[in-house]
Amino acid sequence: MVLFGWELSMDWSLFNPQIVHPNTFVPPVYITEMYVQGRETPFTADGVQLPYRSNVSFDFVALSYTSPGANRYAYKMEGIDNDWNYTSDVHTASYAQLPPGDYLFRVRGRNNNGVWNQEEATLSVRILPPWWRTVWAYLIYIIVVSGSFVLTLRAYRRREVQKIREQQLLAELARERESHRTHEMFINQITYGACTPQGGAMSRADEQLMSQLIAKVRENLSDANYNVEALAAAMNMSRSSLHRKIKALTDLSSLDFIRIIRLKRAAELLQEGELRINEISDRVGFQSPSYFAKIFQKQFGVTPTEFAQQNKQRMAED
Repeated sequence: MVLFGWELSMDWSLFNPQIVHPNTFVPPVYITEMYVQGRETPFTADGVQLPYRSNVSFDFVALSYTSPGANRYAYKMEGIDNDWNYTSDVHTASYAQLPPGDYLFRVRGRNNNGVWNQEEATLSVRILPPWWRTVWAYLIYIIVVSGSFVLTLRAYRRREVQKIREQQLLAELARERESHRTHEMFINQITYGACTPQGGAMSRADEQLMSQLIAKVRENLSDANYNVEALAAAMNMSRSSLHRKIKALTDLSSLDFIRIIRLKRAAELLQEGELRINEISDRVGFQSPSYFAKIFQKQFGVTPTEFAQQNKQRMAED
C-alpha cells in the first residue's frame, strides 16, 4: 500500500496496487467510413462494387474508451495482403488501383491491455473489369471474329465456285473448238453469214437476221451483263426461238454466238495495237483480264499477248 501527500496541503491519497484490475473488455470493431478516389462512398453489409483501377481507403474503430489512444488494430485485404498489417494509433487502411476481382477487407482491434476481439469486421469488395474485359465485350469479340470467319469462308467458296465455272466453260469451249476445223471458219461464218454449217447458202431473210444479230451484239460489247435474254428482247424474240434460229444458222448456242463475236472484236483490237490487253478485255465485256486470256487462248490457240506479238511480226515482215 502506498500513501501520497502534498507539502502545501493536508490531503492524503492511499493507493493499493493489489486492487487495480486490468481492462478485460473486448472492444467491438466497426468499419465506419469508406473513401473511393478521395470521396466518401456509402456501403452496405452486402459489400460494394467499385470501378476499374479504384483507389479505396477504409476508416475503422474499436469501441474501448478506457484508454482509446492505446487501442491497436490489425487489417488485411484478402487477395492482396498475405499477412496482417498492424497499426499503432492509426485506424485507416488504403489500397491504390486495385485490379479487377473479388476481395474481402478484414479488420480486428484490441484494447489498451492487449485484449483482441476475434470477431472481425469485414466488407466484401468487387472491382469491376474495364469495359473491354466485360462479358458484353467478349461477346462482341466473338461476333466480330465469327463474322470475319464466315465472310472469309464465303469469299473463298465464291472464288472456288468461280474457278469451277471457269473450268467448265473452258472445257465446253474446248469441246466446241474440237468440233470445228479451224477458228477462221467460225469467225467468217458469224461475221459474214455467208453459209450454214452444212454449206448451203442462207436465204436473204436469214442473212438480214444474222446481220441484225451481229450488229446488236457489237453495239453492246462493253456491257459485261449483255446476255442472251437482252439479245432476244432486242430482237423481239423469245429466248428459245432465238436459240433455235442461231443454232440452225451457225450450229452454235446463243451464249457461244455472243462470246465469239466478243472474241472476234478483241482480235480486231489486238491487230490495231492501240489498246492494252486489259483495256481490250473491258471493251469487249470481260470483267476479268485473266479469264479473257483463257477464253481467247481456248478459242484461237494462242494467248492475247502471243496473238499481238505474231501480228506485229507479220506487219514487220510485210
